[in-house]
Amino acid sequence: MPLDKFVIQDKAARKVARANPHDRPLLTFQATAGAMRWLGEVGEWFSQVVWLITFPTQRLFTIALTEHSVVFIRTGRIFTRIKNIKYVIPRAQAATLVHDVKIDPLGDTWFAFKFPRKRRLRRLTVDGEWDQELHYFLAALGHKPPMARRTHRFPLLLAVPEQVPQPQHRPA
Repeated sequence: MPLDKFVIQDKAARKVARANPHDRPLLTFQATAGAMRWLGEVGEWFSQVVWLITFPTQRLFTIALTEHSVVFIRTGRIFTRIKNIKYVIPRAQAATLVHDVKIDPLGDTWFAFKFPRKRRLRRLTVDGEWDQELHYFLAALGHKPPMARRTHRFPLLLAVPEQVPQPQHRPA
């Protein structure tokens, strides 16, 4: 069974603290790297077939933004168990490695990231429940997050540290 969002953040914070006791995690979120997730959501029976094909190629990362670095922690795909620290990238360098922040048709946000010692960019998809953390992450690295997305026919504005949207009231 997948873990609760706060349990994942707590376990990631403990993993970062064990690796570097002088660094404090500021925020944590999860992202999936690998094959396109939306293929599995096309049809009910089709989704199971595509899931079996794409599952081995996908990697789940728990990403922690600390005071000095960005930490990528490998995470189990089925039980979301925090495994091992894969990359530790200084914040200044990580800001140059983020590219093309976009929102896919299903409402998930994705961005391209170039991992150290890798030739090409890797697409990281962030599920909707981690949107606020992703926007804080992008703002902290100096990138402009996508400000609005459509959910059905109602616009949903996401907060970034510089501005918090005020509730909008419709005239009766």
